[in-house]
Amino acid sequence: MDDFDDRTSTQKALWGVYATRWLGEDRTNGFDIFYLGLRDRNAVYDQGAGKELVHTFGTRIFGDTGSSYWNLEAAIQHGTFASHRRAAWGIGGEIGHRFPQAPLQPDLRLAADVISGDDDPDDPELGTLNPLFPRGKYFVSQSPIGPRNLIHVRPSITIHPHKDVELSLSGSAYWRQSTDDGIYAISGALVRSGKDSDARFIGTQAEIAVAWQATPELNLAASVGVFDPGTFIRETGPAQIIKLIGVMANYRF
Repeated sequence: MDDFDDRTSTQKALWGVYATRWLGEDRTNGFDIFYLGLRDRNAVYDQGAGKELVHTFGTRIFGDTGSSYWNLEAAIQHGTFASHRRAAWGIGGEIGHRFPQAPLQPDLRLAADVISGDDDPDDPELGTLNPLFPRGKYFVSQSPIGPRNLIHVRPSITIHPHKDVELSLSGSAYWRQSTDDGIYAISGALVRSGKDSDARFIGTQAEIAVAWQATPELNLAASVGVFDPGTFIRETGPAQIIKLIGVMANYRF
């Protein structure tokens, strides 16, 4: 049972403040502002490893009218890495529209992100954004690519064959924001160094996901996806197609 016990980390510390303001009495739209600080005693990037101190300042604009919805975010980072200055940035968001009166009640969505990478590995200043602790489903249900040094575009459609069932189809494309930096996993681990290729295109991914709200407390979900490597992956090592299958049960009480 020790695996379920929380422990204080001696490597990382996180602190911050977050504020939300609704615009209008109907609460259909609003905005957030936040500051988050992170200290990591052993951060690892394509540039190297070292102690990191990150100050993130950001804002988010969001809204939902019932048919249309949007979520737009931007952040800048300052601090130090390995005793040198770091400066990074990221912008992203999604817009969507629901068709509740149409058959299957389709929901069309477009998401995109531009997240900075380091532009000079020989310069001690770090330009890679640290997304702190992104959720596992940052892009799709399963992804081999994380939100660092990245340009990402993902259109998707969700339909409702039953009132308690959602079926989604999405397609994603990934590019490196900086061709002098590598690519990273969701966890932040370096997946491929950028030192051996000038290619920008990372690859594409398609996914089908289904979710069933079996009871008010129990949600069952499954997804099947495939990642097709692009030029950068092929030029820097093994480049096989990755097949992804996942199942999940979520019980809330």
